[in-house]
Amino acid sequence: MRRVAWIAGIVLALALGLAGCRTATSAGSTPVATARVEMPPSYRFDPPVITVKAGTTVTWHNSDHFTHSVRLLDGSGVEKVAAPGESVSITFNDPGEYEYDCSFHPRDMRGKVIVTE
Repeated sequence: MRRVAWIAGIVLALALGLAGCRTATSAGSTPVATARVEMPPSYRFDPPVITVKAGTTVTWHNSDHFTHSVRLLDGSGVEKVAAPGESVSITFNDPGEYEYDCSFHPRDMRGKVIVTE
């Protein structure tokens, strides 16, 4: 019984340690001027921070093997779900900073769209 508890403890410690390695944050990321964001097989948005002009439609493409979403964290309720191989788009008309995450993987997948005039 002790052996099972010991193995379970090791598995838990490894899982917690590895989970922290995948956590993506937008803090400190250099904005990239693009209207396309990839969701590669690594539970992240690439690039994590983008900049676009007002009126631009941003497209996220899911090239992962899992379903992901793009959920704006501005209280607007905007959330788009993309199955593997699908793309979703959101048009940003107003200047500002729009943080977003994947509602299925909010701890690992976070990003930001910076909209300029």
